[in-house]
Amino acid sequence: MDGRRAERILRLLGREGLVAARQVIEPEPAPLRAMLRVHTADYLESLQQADTLERILPGLLDQVPDADILAWQRRMAGGTLAAARRARSTGRPAVTLGGGMHHAHADSGEGFCLFNDVAVAIRALRAEGYAGRVLVIDLDLHPGNGTRAIFADDPSVFTFSVHAHDWDMPPAIADRAVALGDGVRDTAYLATLDALLPEVMAEARPDFVYYVAGTDIADEDQLGNWHISADGIAARDRRVVAAVGDLPLVWTLAGGYGPDAWRHT
Repeated sequence: MDGRRAERILRLLGREGLVAARQVIEPEPAPLRAMLRVHTADYLESLQQADTLERILPGLLDQVPDADILAWQRRMAGGTLAAARRARSTGRPAVTLGGGMHHAHADSGEGFCLFNDVAVAIRALRAEGYAGRVLVIDLDLHPGNGTRAIFADDPSVFTFSVHAHDWDMPPAIADRAVALGDGVRDTAYLATLDALLPEVMAEARPDFVYYVAGTDIADEDQLGNWHISADGIAARDRRVVAAVGDLPLVWTLAGGYGPDAWRHT
């Protein structure tokens, strides 16, 4: 994992004149009340135990102190919440340089994900009075299983995931999940999105969209096994933006591993 991924992205955007300082917001950590709308109190308490963290974040505790990991992921959840509020108030896209922790369930974490930041943001906006229909487009290499499970009984939140292999995928009221297997390349991947994105937009009829834009689909990703080129990832992202159109959009980074993963974002 590249701990400077967000910094590298932001530095390049600034150097190219694409983002000004006034457009960058440093978020507060997600408040406990927002976390408790998604995660059980027992689970959040269990994160004070090193063995729980080691199970969710294998190997990382040897590199980063427990408290730093908890603070880092809680701030990422705050970043997605801040982006959601921004997108809601402006009607324009908001990007958070983190987040997309889609494996976290209400009562457990897995796959390096302690908190489900997208779910935290959705539930927080609900508590603030937002009643529109929500679509989560998850194009990480791995499935959005935690998000799907959290909203399995909620017809107002549609989860759409295209990934390599299914994990634990409980039945859900409003969901489309497609597993493409190993070794996927640009042509097959983009053809899948061309076929499915219009169908999902028509079925979900969203008012608000979250995009889990994992780049662990990249050919050279250190944990992935797909062969999507840089141009293929850019084409994927353009397809999502075109499909979403003028709807409020929150873009999260999600997966991407190795020192060059930031370049694809």
